[in-house]
Amino acid sequence: MKTQTNIKSYCFIARQYPPETGFGGIGTYVWHMARALTSNGIDVTVFSYSIERDKTYVEDGIKVVRTKAKSLISWYIKVTFFLIRNKFDVIEDAEFLGSTFLYLMFFNRHSNFIHIKLHTCHKIIHYYEKRKSFFQKLKTYIINLLEAYVTRKANLVTAPTNFIKQVTGLLWNIPESRIKILPHPFYISINDEELKSIPGSYILYFGRLQELKHAELILYLCKRDFLKDKPLKLILIGEDKWGFKNKLAMVDNDTSKKIEILDHITDKKILFAYIKFAKAVFLPSKFESFSFAMLESLWFNKKTFVLNNSGSLEIMISLGLDENILGERLLLFDSNYLISKISKPIDLSIKEIRERITNIYGYNVIFNDFMKIMESGSLE
Repeated sequence: MKTQTNIKSYCFIARQYPPETGFGGIGTYVWHMARALTSNGIDVTVFSYSIERDKTYVEDGIKVVRTKAKSLISWYIKVTFFLIRNKFDVIEDAEFLGSTFLYLMFFNRHSNFIHIKLHTCHKIIHYYEKRKSFFQKLKTYIINLLEAYVTRKANLVTAPTNFIKQVTGLLWNIPESRIKILPHPFYISINDEELKSIPGSYILYFGRLQELKHAELILYLCKRDFLKDKPLKLILIGEDKWGFKNKLAMVDNDTSKKIEILDHITDKKILFAYIKFAKAVFLPSKFESFSFAMLESLWFNKKTFVLNNSGSLEIMISLGLDENILGERLLLFDSNYLISKISKPIDLSIKEIRERITNIYGYNVIFNDFMKIMESGSLE
């Protein structure tokens, strides 16, 4: 593998970059990784999408170049021209759209070091979201080709978890030896004292309500009346992309009357307050390449529970929190299973959990691991 030992400038290509485009998983990763790099003396530029107009500004020492693109084709062209006009030691194609494919195909000539960080690719999303229309299938097919092409051409391919490394390697026939494990960096600067108390006893879910995040499992539990005779309500925070409200309206039992649905909350202090004061947080995603949501939740609430699958399972095990992992089949067949898990004490304190997160996923830890990979081509 080609190595890069003297990095002075680094560029992320990412349509998602908060706060303007929201805090999706990829945008959150770029936000954190950019700060991990710039805090260690590297000049970082983020080329991202703008919902308003073209603009350039500096935020936390990071140069952000935003461009308004009316279509994916327009985005690919603008990325290409931006990279032709600017020189960087490392270019990371962080958005899983194959954004740099035109540049790699016609202009790079192996002069730039290209880094691809694996996320949940479109082929996986297509599978879990059960997209059936001809247009959706065609779009997924084309983007999958571009993603695979860019990944195979990259000088460095990294994955945040061993799970996503194995899955993507199989999908695109990439030898596992080519993919290096590099977790996402993570840090929260908001203090507990900044969070206002949220009244009531509730279980919390936050994230998009969609098939990939297992919205149907939440609905199934509601149909099973899992909160019957329990002094708890269920609060759901996030964009409803699945028609959850309409489906819930057809359910008539005690649990259906204990559900509060809120739109996506962009203010992190408000969201973290809901997390902190919840009796438990339930994040039953079908597939996660990493799961920043889980780490954010654990930072404030040790009773954060995930399913026994994908990247979130791997991260929970890395933190030694096996008791926070739920068996999906047990959830399906035992309506009291979730409540019984929530009721059990967790030995670790929030302080101990935060220390574990920082020791494994802190900015400096991930930066040092990244530099080892860049210098030697492998991480021992």
